Amino acid sequence: ALISSSFISSQIYAAECASGTVSTEGCEVEVPGSTYNMTGNISTTISNYLGIGIRFSAEINDAIPLNNSTTLTGNITTEGIDAQGIRLRGPFTSNNNITINGNILTKASYGHAVELQYDPSNNIINLNGHLSTEGANSYGILASSQADDNTINLVGNISTQGDASHGLNFFQYQTNNTTNITGNISTSGNNAHGINIGGYSNDYNDFTIDGDISTSGSGAKGIYLEDGITNTYNTFIITGDITTSGTEGNSEGILVEGINSFNIFTLSGKVEATGGNKAIYVKSTGRTDGSGYPVYPQSNTFNLNTGANIIGGFYNEGTSTTITNQGAIDTLSNDGSISSINNLQNGLT
Repeated sequence: ALISSSFISSQIYAAECASGTVSTEGCEVEVPGSTYNMTGNISTTISNYLGIGIRFSAEINDAIPLNNSTTLTGNITTEGIDAQGIRLRGPFTSNNNITINGNILTKASYGHAVELQYDPSNNIINLNGHLSTEGANSYGILASSQADDNTINLVGNISTQGDASHGLNFFQYQTNNTTNITGNISTSGNNAHGINIGGYSNDYNDFTIDGDISTSGSGAKGIYLEDGITNTYNTFIITGDITTSGTEGNSEGILVEGINSFNIFTLSGKVEATGGNKAIYVKSTGRTDGSGYPVYPQSNTFNLNTGANIIGGFYNEGTSTTITNQGAIDTLSNDGSISSINNLQNGLT
């Protein structure tokens, strides 16, 4: 049943999920150890948590992980501000096995298709369909504030339309997560990156993209490791192309800033910034640490497989950067230090 209040008559609270035909108003998973098999489409128009498609929540006082199995065969659409398609938020929204056989579409700002935030852990999320967002600051997948040891498998595309709406956004303190995408990531808004690793202490996360990454907005990077404290030991395996077309001079295909270090990029396709930007840029921001010493990206590795083609230059200002090149680089510029470069093709300048 749905619960309403005379004080907020325009708002409807989604009830606990139940097997069978899902409520069009969405539902909530809050009973530990439950199994739900649902069919049908969810379509909500209310803002904030009242308009979330499926909300996973756990009672902190009980200190019991949810440990649920939830399957929906159907689509999820939300139209309200801050109304996510699927949301896991809180330290005990953990140990869940979630499968969505359908598309997720959100139409307002902060409406992430999938959100994991504030300590959800050990979840397995299987998504068989497309993730689309249309509002500003609305990510395809958000992991934030100690979402650890989760596995996300997506068979489908991610597309975002709003400004600062990244395809994937990992923001602060994510560790040991695995993200596998069989499909493409595309963004059209300004400063909307394909993959954004933001803030600090996003470590030991693995990303495998069996598809292309493309961005078209100003300042929109393909893969961006922001200038934070440290984001380390992350791996990125991209089998398709990375293409950016922003024309403002800051739409790199891959940009690694600050002291993001010990990350590994394995590339098998083209990396091209068609708007006149750098294809790959390992960048020193000129920042200093507390003792006044300059800080640089350190010991990042780029494995360019056969078929990889870097168009727009590889610019290195980091220290101990490693390049294993079995593809092609049109230009290599080194103002930092390269610890090794193997299989350098003839004619590289």
